[in-house]
Amino acid sequence: MSNNLTMFADATINGGVYEKIKVFGEACVLGDINANEISVFGSCTFNGKCTINYVKLYGESKFCDFVDVNELNVKGACNFNEAVKVVRLKIYGATKFLKKVYRSEVVQFYGSVDVNVLEADNIYIKGCVNCLEQLNGEKITIILHNRSQIKEIVGTNINIKPGFKMFLRKKNNALIDTIEGDEIYLENVISKTVRGNKITIGPNCKIDLIEYRDKCDIYDKKNVKMIEKY
Repeated sequence: MSNNLTMFADATINGGVYEKIKVFGEACVLGDINANEISVFGSCTFNGKCTINYVKLYGESKFCDFVDVNELNVKGACNFNEAVKVVRLKIYGATKFLKKVYRSEVVQFYGSVDVNVLEADNIYIKGCVNCLEQLNGEKITIILHNRSQIKEIVGTNINIKPGFKMFLRKKNNALIDTIEGDEIYLENVISKTVRGNKITIGPNCKIDLIEYRDKCDIYDKKNVKMIEKY
């Protein structure tokens, strides 16, 4: 790859192989793209398959086909209509993944994310997430800043607690059907089932069933319906 491309208002290209692509206005890519780096400061629609090393999205973007990217950094709004393969993912804005996201190494969310299945070695969320199926990782940390909904969390080390908006001091919570892990710490969580080896249930939780193997500490037992050791 040797050629660079800068796109301004109402630009359209048919795809191709590039070193760097920069989009400042409104642009549309019709074909498949292979690039080392893509930066979008305006809005861009990618209609073909994308193979990219590094992507920075500051405006509004939409990817209509499969995306294979090493590092993805979203600071605006973005929709992914098909499957995404990403090694390192960092999101500050609002992003929707409508299809599968392949397992990543590191995932960091500081905004709002909608996803079906999310798997990574290390997941850090400081914002809100809507996960329709499963959140899976070795280390999962969620700092709640708005209500999150997750069907299932599976991990080795799971830590969920509220964040506080400055001045408002507003508490937020997470609605999670099932949580399963080795070491689990929860605050502001409403869940049907929590299952693990070492479990700590902090303030503002409502749990239907806790199943634990080694240790279980509960801040307020009246908010837990059933506790079973296995």
